[in-house]
Amino acid sequence: MKREISSAFLLITVIFASPAYAADAARGKMIEALNVASDEFDGRLQKIKDGKSTHADYMSQRKNYSAGLSESNELYVVVFVPTDKKIIGGGMEYRISKKDLKIVKIVGYE
Repeated sequence: MKREISSAFLLITVIFASPAYAADAARGKMIEALNVASDEFDGRLQKIKDGKSTHADYMSQRKNYSAGLSESNELYVVVFVPTDKKIIGGGMEYRISKKDLKIVKIVGYE
């Protein structure tokens, strides 16, 4: 019984200490950062929609944006840009702290 517990502990230690697990955890935090930015961006998009302007209605739909995600030592950077190349500006950049996944800066593209 004691040997089985030791073996199980060793297996868990190896799994959680492995580079693959660390990479999965890092990817998980990146996805969380993307979700934080997406939630805030979606809230902004809802404020754009006015029902009077075709352009505003187009810009208020999330499907009309591409998203990008990168990271530095301290931040995740999430960018949303319009997919229509004829549109200049209208995107947003979110800088999110790796420590607590809080938005530290929002930059609007004009």
